[in-house]
Amino acid sequence: MTSLDTLVSKYAGPELCPPCAIKETVEINDPKWRMLIDALKKKNGFYAFESSLHLLPLAEAFGGIDLVEWNRADSWKAAYTSFDLSGLICFAENVFGEQFCLDQGQVGRFDPETGEVVLMAETLDGWAETIIADPDYHLGFVLAHSWQEVNGALAQGNRLVPKKPFVCGGDFEISNLVEMNALEAMRFRGELATQIRDIPDGSTVRFDWSI
Repeated sequence: MTSLDTLVSKYAGPELCPPCAIKETVEINDPKWRMLIDALKKKNGFYAFESSLHLLPLAEAFGGIDLVEWNRADSWKAAYTSFDLSGLICFAENVFGEQFCLDQGQVGRFDPETGEVVLMAETLDGWAETIIADPDYHLGFVLAHSWQEVNGALAQGNRLVPKKPFVCGGDFEISNLVEMNALEAMRFRGELATQIRDIPDGSTVRFDWSI
């Protein structure tokens, strides 16, 4: 059994969407998509580790956000006006909205507050192995569990967003976290990442976070 099989069979919650036809907009012959398609045939989207991991479904039968819609250039990626995100396929996210993505055939983690991508694994199976080995570090599992003990379960489609951005010194604590729609949160953070991209460390930033 592969690590991806283990993630799906042992840790994943209910399938988010019944198996459905692959959208025409997906390039089936693209090997980057093929890895995801094969994985999503096992389970078409799910939450795991008490919602600290969200894997997007390939196609959403109920009108929600799916893998193709999430990666549209005119969706949240449009807020990152100073970044070229066209090569990223974001297929999952942790509880803080950090995106797990395919980048040039490898798997990375995209920081929504800085626009930076850090390599995690050479393959999707390697990514799953890394997640299983340390869900707290990669997903924020312990903090997600603690927040939900106090505030109740996260609603589907929502993530935990810092009131004071992490990149600006915000704490990884329950008191600094608020539940927010994932798409709206990514747009907010895209504006932040664009604003601070070229300023020196320690500079003063004025930003209307409004959450």
